[in-house]
Amino acid sequence: MKRIVFSCGLLAAFSVFGAPSPEAPVRREIAVSVIGLQRPEYPVAEESVERVIEYWKRGMDREIGNRPDLIVLPECCDTLPAASADQAVKARWTRMRGTRVLDAMRAYANEHSCYIVYASHRVRDDGRFANSSFLVDRAGKVAAVYDKVFPTAGEAESGECPVVPGTEAVVADTDFGRVGFVICFDLNFTELMKQYAAKRPDVLVFSSMFDGDFLQRNWARECQSYVVSSTGLSILPGRVIGPAGEELRNENYYMPTFTAKINTNCRVLHLDFNRDKFPAVIAKYGRRVEFRNPGGVGTFTLLSHDPALPVDEVMREFGLEPFTDYMIRSRTVRETSLRRVAPGR
Repeated sequence: MKRIVFSCGLLAAFSVFGAPSPEAPVRREIAVSVIGLQRPEYPVAEESVERVIEYWKRGMDREIGNRPDLIVLPECCDTLPAASADQAVKARWTRMRGTRVLDAMRAYANEHSCYIVYASHRVRDDGRFANSSFLVDRAGKVAAVYDKVFPTAGEAESGECPVVPGTEAVVADTDFGRVGFVICFDLNFTELMKQYAAKRPDVLVFSSMFDGDFLQRNWARECQSYVVSSTGLSILPGRVIGPAGEELRNENYYMPTFTAKINTNCRVLHLDFNRDKFPAVIAKYGRRVEFRNPGGVGTFTLLSHDPALPVDEVMREFGLEPFTDYMIRSRTVRETSLRRVAPGR
């Protein structure tokens, strides 16, 4: 059992990987709630910790009637604005707050049987800081911790509250598929995106204080994953991007919290060598399956709306070629063609 230790004021150490990962996730339609509220304006004081907890619980309560499978919060959601401008104050607040907000998130997830991605600063056991996303599972256990791999220069070079970069992409198993994590400035770095593409997440959670616009679509298409973003500024939208790069939801300050449905029982394909097989698939399965074409890019998403019908079975049955395999084949054909000796030479 892996153990992660957080040093937060009282140097509390606890095992956060207390429950086994789901062995056979059922990829299916799930509800995802984005809680894109601004951080609360409270003074940096002991009594503000409970006020912060209640603020985010009220925010999640706005969507809990939709029975979300996954709730997504913004980057550093419990760092008070009054602490953001002064690194020494931010360090003091982070130590003062400790793990109490995390503990409240664990209790909320357990009460409502949902996953939560809670993004926050934490104190490492060496006294420095990390900008992290915690995945809390339905039982209230912390199933994964991701540390921002590319903090900004200002974060990393702070003398009072230095953020230590993470070292790798993190993907965790859930009961509906694989979830990965991206935080704010990370979105600018293609090397991290390629790490995630190799790990094949079903959902990438983007907790941020900036939007990234078309970069979110790039990540979704490269990783063939949904991207769900929650941004903690009213001028920035929360988004849901489909695995072929199409935007499914874009909600601004009119809807800072919202719930969207996504279907992880899906695969991305190219139109080449596949489109002629569509009629036979529809003839057999009808509305149990769907071909979603975002248009203009030559790729589409095949979705199975029946959890008992894994989309990979449909792919094998009809000889449909996944987009990734087609790209590999195209590169191989190109290299073979370049090595081929021209006739008469």
